[in-house]
Amino acid sequence: MPASKDKAMQLQSVYYGDCVKHLEQWNARNFELLSSGRSLADLIYLDPPWNSNRIYNITVDKGDNADQGFTAQATAFTDIWEWDDGPAERVRMLKEAGNILHVGHPKYPLRKVAKVMESLENILPETGELAYLAYMAERLAFCRELLKDTGSIYLHCDPTMSHYLKLVMDAVFGMENFRNEIIWKYNKWTNACKYFQRNHDIIFFYSKSHKYTFNKLFGMTPHKMKVEERGWDSNKVKVTEKKKTGGQSRWRQRETKKDSATARL
Repeated sequence: MPASKDKAMQLQSVYYGDCVKHLEQWNARNFELLSSGRSLADLIYLDPPWNSNRIYNITVDKGDNADQGFTAQATAFTDIWEWDDGPAERVRMLKEAGNILHVGHPKYPLRKVAKVMESLENILPETGELAYLAYMAERLAFCRELLKDTGSIYLHCDPTMSHYLKLVMDAVFGMENFRNEIIWKYNKWTNACKYFQRNHDIIFFYSKSHKYTFNKLFGMTPHKMKVEERGWDSNKVKVTEKKKTGGQSRWRQRETKKDSATARL
């Protein structure tokens, strides 16, 4: 939904546009709530731009039905970053915030963020990468303000900028609140490149404090599961099978000849 005159956060709503504008509105609207340490969000998941140097399009349907209509592409967002006056001003503001308290949350100084931005400015002077990281640092700082002390945040990225983003997240949330680097692996095969396959994304998991809530995950047990165990005979392996029948899990073990199918288990 578009931003309305009521700047309070509306539950079960979708907001369009730059998230920082809405974050600023919510923080200003809930200033007293944030100042008392009673923040709003239990969980934040971010799937932001990745500095992929690409333009992403969406398919738009035109017409009342498939026979009469047609499809067209429109730009969803541009993930190409350049250094200009906008990023320069953002970096300057983040650096100056090192000696003041951030607007919207007077108890939280951004000293560590300022130090990280100064270091990144030396490593990546006036580059698109620095523009991207300043963009992310500003939004992560607002996200921290909205998180409850028991809250957590997950940031989805890829190896392009993950090493820099972890520095920024360490500064915003604290190294002591880093919980996991989750690897999301997928299959993608090509013979065109001269390096190992880049077949994974990264999800950083941080908490607001040590009092965070974590609900254990319990997945469904597959109907049949095999686990390879190497035996004494190099041509054979022990295969453990698990079957779930009538709510009961039964295990049995057998030996089989080693083949390519078994080796992939």
